[in-house]
Amino acid sequence: MLSASDALTVTVLGAGGHGSAPHTAKDPVTAAAEMVTALQVMITRQFNVFDPVVLTVGVLQAGTKRNIIPETARMEATIRTFSDAARERMMIAVPTLLKGIAAAHGLEVDVDYRHEYPLTVNDDDETRTAEKTIEDLFGTSRLTRWATPLSGSEDFSRVLAEVPGTFIGLSAVAPAPTTPGPPSTTPRTQPLTTECCPTEPPFTQSWLSPASRPWPRPTKLPSIHGAHDDHYCRRPSRRTGSQIPPAHPRRHRHRQRR
Repeated sequence: MLSASDALTVTVLGAGGHGSAPHTAKDPVTAAAEMVTALQVMITRQFNVFDPVVLTVGVLQAGTKRNIIPETARMEATIRTFSDAARERMMIAVPTLLKGIAAAHGLEVDVDYRHEYPLTVNDDDETRTAEKTIEDLFGTSRLTRWATPLSGSEDFSRVLAEVPGTFIGLSAVAPAPTTPGPPSTTPRTQPLTTECCPTEPPFTQSWLSPASRPWPRPTKLPSIHGAHDDHYCRRPSRRTGSQIPPAHPRRHRHRQRR
């Protein structure tokens, strides 16, 4: 469904000097520039195009003046992969490549490669359950499957790695207007509400309502920190000080730090 995401931070360590005499210094800028392009070439030569890898350098920093060779150069990149095999290969291939380029320039390099988010993988049974619920509520015309995974990443992937589940996307835009408006009112920024679609119920309201859920709900929720054993925690009213329920019931979960 969604790619895994990793973070790459690279610091090239050289020796500063004057721009008029680069032979007396160890220029980290030229080495860093070579690393940026070499990473892209490496992906196209070593990885299967049908198991894609995306690498984008978003930070490239070095120097303070045009005629001064800096001592260090730094870059940061995001890496997206769609399989565990490609992810593990990248973790080995990237440092190997960068250290080789640094050595060729007579420099040192510090490579920090960190895993961020794992792959988001839906469970087949849970996905079919969600699809059937959507079709029963709104009809088959309101349900579509993504043709390809997205290269974005999601922290919900950690939940799916532990328990069966499915990740769905909700429609959040109105139909395209006949006359395009300014950027602030284009369909991509317009919320889907009953005002813009009065004949259809809001998707989230119907999908998340208790009556539409195909799974059973607990009759009693566990208490925590002395809370009431009913379906919500009561909170005092600001005006009267009386106890009123919140707008939506809250479920209590014991959370362990990992």
